[in-house]
Amino acid sequence: MFFTALTPLLPHYTQVAHLSKAGAGILVAAYPLGTLVGALPGGLLTGHLGYRRTVLLGLALMGASTLVFGWASAAAVLVSARFVQGLGGACTWAGAWPGWPPRRRRHGAGR
Repeated sequence: MFFTALTPLLPHYTQVAHLSKAGAGILVAAYPLGTLVGALPGGLLTGHLGYRRTVLLGLALMGASTLVFGWASAAAVLVSARFVQGLGGACTWAGAWPGWPPRRRRHGAGR
């Protein structure tokens, strides 16, 4: 949903931030780029922080960057906020992925 959520707002942000067609394309591409960049680190974070904490981190990143995006009018801030939204989305997906195997605990004496 977040990949295309920007589409109806694009004419408004093109005027407010004085974006060219290339700038509008960069703004649209910032979210999937953030998702791509954050996918593997999100999975690694899941291993270190756990599922719940990784999802909460992703939701916090998504929420904070959405607020920044909503109030921003400069092109660099808009693109950066959109990129961080992608990072947050990647962390949320990595932490909530149902395909992850459960953690194995080692049992036994001396371990």
